[in-house]
Amino acid sequence: MVCFAHDTNMREILKEGKCYPTDFVQVREWLREGKLKAATVEVYQGPSPNVECKDGDLFASATAAMGGWGDPLERELSLLENDVRYGWLTPEVVREVYGVVTDEKGKTKVKESEELRQKMRERRKERSVDARDWWRKERRQVLRKEFSEDVYNMYADILKYEKFRREFMGMWQLPEDYQL
Repeated sequence: MVCFAHDTNMREILKEGKCYPTDFVQVREWLREGKLKAATVEVYQGPSPNVECKDGDLFASATAAMGGWGDPLERELSLLENDVRYGWLTPEVVREVYGVVTDEKGKTKVKESEELRQKMRERRKERSVDARDWWRKERRQVLRKEFSEDVYNMYADILKYEKFRREFMGMWQLPEDYQL
């Protein structure tokens, strides 16, 4: 998630000896509380276009803030309630990705959530494929360089770094002359 706040009062806040907001969540809180004022605010849930910023504008990013370790179906219910409360996740995402059913106030319906999570686990088993088959299919795509434009550009850039290149080349068992 990316936020651009244009024509803010950030200069005045700094003159008062106060600091910048520390993260995306704080930017949203300050805007809601009126501490941070902005003529316009743009929020992008996915990739953002190039947005021109000028002195006094504020940029905040929560890029990769949603990533995490582990199975989404194992995420603690109380943490997901917080995610919904803070606006990091919608009730729809919590249901579709994490298998959690909430009421109209964002409170977890435990029994329904446990049932939904079990159904989601069963669907996973039905769709699962052998890891060797998955790897072969993915390797063919890597060899053919069948990536979205953004992924292609990311790999082209990061393959310049020896450690990543060594691990990437080893993972996919690529020929020495592989280039993007």
